[in-house]
Amino acid sequence: MSVQHNYTNILVVDDEPLVLSYITSILRRMGCKNVLEARTANQAATEIQDQNISLFICDITLPDGDGRALAATLLENRPDAIVVLITGFSTSDIALSSDIKDRVLLLEKPFTPDDVSALVGKYFKPVEVPALACVRALAAAPLHAAA
Repeated sequence: MSVQHNYTNILVVDDEPLVLSYITSILRRMGCKNVLEARTANQAATEIQDQNISLFICDITLPDGDGRALAATLLENRPDAIVVLITGFSTSDIALSSDIKDRVLLLEKPFTPDDVSALVGKYFKPVEVPALACVRALAAAPLHAAA
């Protein structure tokens, strides 16, 4: 099973290399192919400007900027983008501006691959890979006895 891609690019932003590679590997195991990475707010801003980002997963606290500001910039230009902000704090303690408050999802650290899959899976439908569907159809076909 693979993920239906109704987006062009995913951008994952985190200054912690282990967290960045962890999220990226989860998405790739889900079947996501166009996963871009950024370690700074400046790199993320460049990707937002240069790429057609449809799914944005970003740590709120970055050494050179704020994930909320990046989310606001993305949503201003791409209102249909899905935004997930990662926080090490309780999600009830996170202040979001009124322009993005109802348009972002929060993911609290620590999180598991299942947490990421469940969150992303709400917005992207799993679909059969054509080759597997063909194999399953053949396996389900009735066998005819030889005469």
